[in-house]
Amino acid sequence: MNKFLLTLIIVIAGGLFSSLYAQSLTVTGKIVDMNDEVMPGVNIVETGTTNGAISDINGNFKITVSSSKSVLVFSFIGYEDQEIAVGKQRNLNVKMLESGVDLEEVVVVGYGSQKKASVVGAISTADAKELQNTGTTNLTQAIGGRIAGVISRSPGGRPGDDDASIYIRGIASYNSGTSSPLVLVDGIERDYSQIDPEDIETFSVLKDASATAVFGVRGANGVILITTKRGETSKPVVDLRASFTMNTPMNLPEKLGSYDFARLKNEALMNVGEVPEYNSYDLDMYRTGASPYTHPDNDYIGDLLKNVSTKQQYNLTVRGGTPFVRYYVSANYVDEKGIYKTFDNDDYNSNVYFKRYGMRTNLDFNVTKTTVFGVDLSGRLEERHDNDAEKGLYESMVRLPPNYLNYVNPNGTYGGKLNVVNPYAALSKYGYNHSKRNVFEAVIKLNQKLDFVTKGLSARAMFGFVSNMASRRDITERPELWEYTKDGQYVIVSEETPIRIDTSAGPHRRNITTEIAVNYDRKFGAHAVTGLLAFNQLSQYNNEALPTGYINYVGRITYGYKNKYLAEFNAGYNGSVQFAEGKRYGFFPAFSLGWVVSEENFWNKDSKIFDYMKIRGAYGEVGNDKIGSDKYYYLQTYPMLTSNRPSFGIDNNPENRIYEGKEGNLDVTWERARKLNVGIDMRFFNSKLALTVDAFTEKRVNILDYDRSISTIYGMLGATDGNKGFPPQNLGEVRNSGFEIDASFNDRIGKISYYVKGNMSFARNKVLKKGEEPQTYSWTSAIGRKVGQRFGMIVDGFYNTQEEIDALPSRFSSNLKLGDLKYRDINDDGVIDSYDVAPIGKTRLPEIMYGFTLGGSWKGIDWQVFFQGAAITDLYVNGYGYWEFTNTGSVMKHHLGRWTPDNKENATYPSLSPTTSKQNHRLSTFWLKNGNYLRLKNMQIGYTLPASWTKKARIASARIYVSGTNLLTFAGFKEYDPESNDGGNTSYPQMRNYSVGLNLKF
Repeated sequence: MNKFLLTLIIVIAGGLFSSLYAQSLTVTGKIVDMNDEVMPGVNIVETGTTNGAISDINGNFKITVSSSKSVLVFSFIGYEDQEIAVGKQRNLNVKMLESGVDLEEVVVVGYGSQKKASVVGAISTADAKELQNTGTTNLTQAIGGRIAGVISRSPGGRPGDDDASIYIRGIASYNSGTSSPLVLVDGIERDYSQIDPEDIETFSVLKDASATAVFGVRGANGVILITTKRGETSKPVVDLRASFTMNTPMNLPEKLGSYDFARLKNEALMNVGEVPEYNSYDLDMYRTGASPYTHPDNDYIGDLLKNVSTKQQYNLTVRGGTPFVRYYVSANYVDEKGIYKTFDNDDYNSNVYFKRYGMRTNLDFNVTKTTVFGVDLSGRLEERHDNDAEKGLYESMVRLPPNYLNYVNPNGTYGGKLNVVNPYAALSKYGYNHSKRNVFEAVIKLNQKLDFVTKGLSARAMFGFVSNMASRRDITERPELWEYTKDGQYVIVSEETPIRIDTSAGPHRRNITTEIAVNYDRKFGAHAVTGLLAFNQLSQYNNEALPTGYINYVGRITYGYKNKYLAEFNAGYNGSVQFAEGKRYGFFPAFSLGWVVSEENFWNKDSKIFDYMKIRGAYGEVGNDKIGSDKYYYLQTYPMLTSNRPSFGIDNNPENRIYEGKEGNLDVTWERARKLNVGIDMRFFNSKLALTVDAFTEKRVNILDYDRSISTIYGMLGATDGNKGFPPQNLGEVRNSGFEIDASFNDRIGKISYYVKGNMSFARNKVLKKGEEPQTYSWTSAIGRKVGQRFGMIVDGFYNTQEEIDALPSRFSSNLKLGDLKYRDINDDGVIDSYDVAPIGKTRLPEIMYGFTLGGSWKGIDWQVFFQGAAITDLYVNGYGYWEFTNTGSVMKHHLGRWTPDNKENATYPSLSPTTSKQNHRLSTFWLKNGNYLRLKNMQIGYTLPASWTKKARIASARIYVSGTNLLTFAGFKEYDPESNDGGNTSYPQMRNYSVGLNLKF
């Protein structure tokens, strides 16, 4: 019986396969580009099926199709899709055309995707390939200047701690919460700075209310949507990338040596009537270097920093699939070293370094013809290693005078003085801090077509889990430190501290996301309708703290008539646990309209200049619940009293007690942003030139603030007095307006193809309402000013004569000296004091951000040059890196231009003070420097070896390249990096990078 059944099955199966084989056809061919060079890696798919193939290293392909009626689609990134009907053809010669601006391109939007031609919101995208070509290990470093509407600032280059600050359309709130955008990766909120750029498929920035309303209470600051690469129905494509980078520090402080330090210190002391500290013998010793132990001359920057540090990056991906499963698998490794030298220690590494190990697997299973099941798994291990002196190490190199201590004394002990770090000792025997961060991310997705219910209907479900666990292992030790005096005596500074090992775990953060959505997409003749209903819930857990989260109900309806008239309604109904019960949910709607003028009958379709024009506009409201540093403002607080504690009982011991703290405010709610956007999209010269212009305005209301106009006479302490006083209220308002321009042009001259792209963003804000104290003078009010407006003194030169000092005395200093800064008497009362403070300068965040890219290719050679710039911004210089002798500080090269009686006409710096000057060392226009810059951010030149060279090794393509980052900077102020933070230039320096890399495809 079993033999009979087996025979029957074989006969039936054989007949079935014979029938299928009889209907199928085999098609072969060759694919070339516009230069008739073969193209490996082109995807070929039979429409309506998951049947596909990929061209080999010689551009040849072979595919078996179901019938002669089949249509093949040929696709490759950067080229237009080609559709070819098989018919009677059995051998095809296909020529791929480089794409211009493709209006059929799909753009990722909130909870879905749309064709670019139908988008009526303000959405910008970044070219994923350009992000990958930057060579950065931190994604936030790659996007500034590349995307219209994105303003960024990158203040430092410490390995593993170099996140840039990212803002979308500037800042529209002044509270202590966050103005950073919401970031979703494959639909899940998670950290994105350490995502390997090689894994990115699309990068979209959502800017106006139409695009962000579906995110409701979290969409006011804009949204970044990132999707990672997925598999394709093709043979496996293996992509290996490796690069080696040399890093050199930029904008290092220019400190003066011991001779100049001593000479200027004497001058500063005499300026205030004190006795010089250094005699002629000391000066001679510093000048000649004859006694390096009693009169050291340390160049901390030059002695203790390397000229070059290194970075290695490796990335391996495998992409492909079958009709049943499509896969994308990647692994990456990064190893970046710091710039510190290390000494006298073979036990551990006291330098800074960062390592990252990452893996990703994205799988899509065609369970049925209408059901796709997806599983995404990714993991990342990040290791950050730092000297135990941490950020104080570099600060001490900037701060310490060159003659302050010996690295090592004559007897071999480490030099030192109280309350300072000997950087040489720190790099020898201070221990280290080593932290690990384990990130695990999992997403399960199910997509189901429901055409059997009604055509165009589909549903999807998603479950996401993100785990972020940190741990650390620190070693702490301190060597014995001795001061070696000028007269050759040893004075103990601190005893040796034995090695101590500290370990800890945490924090452990987990995010759980659940999402269910129903989509509808259908055309009825000239009418196109889409709809979306979705439910999303996010639960956030952080150690033992109470969990927080959001519940989101989302809706979207779009309508298009003849691809000419477009309308869209988006809405989010969101709940946040941050607010009182009954006030946790809000409704955030947005409306948008679009008119594709080029589809009208009056448009000249034969024009060789104007190809396409779309006008669009949107208005809506979105929210922001990141309104401050606390979570539950509606709750009464009961802080712990830990000082001035009462004593009770027989023993009369002080006891901790709680007390009634700040009142709760049941009416606290989210910020609400009312946004208006109008834009125009245009295409010219057969879509070779694309231009997009947007103008926007936003009014942010309900900004959380304290009402400082309430006097303490009412019996409450100050509004911001710790855990006491009145609760905050939603009383602030800010207006933020601006415009964006995004343009691109691509063409070819003979066999040279080239492109030019550029964008510019401008955003300016103004505070409309603020809970400030009553102001004596109108000019001291922050209302009507920019968010982050600086208030300080206006400098009108130096006091050059005693008569000038007598005519305009200062309450800041009772001992004004010649050469001090002379401030403007704003209130005209004949004296300089705090009432003369006025709004000065520009904010640290630039109002203008721009970038432009020049690129092209010719016979296997490709190149790309990217410039990034910023304007309308100031940098406030102060502290160790700029002010003289501050808190045992040093002196810099610019102090040589100080005011002296002989140099008063050409002075570029005030007369020197031996310690912090109450007159000079305060915020004023003198210390505000031009923060504008233009930077050659990235340049890359590559060469793809001819296929005839690589096919013998069975390599589909091989590309070698050299690149550089931060190669040139044109800035108004050159002593600091133009993107650095305000202050003393004591942060780990920004780096210039030179890289060589190899890319192999199999």
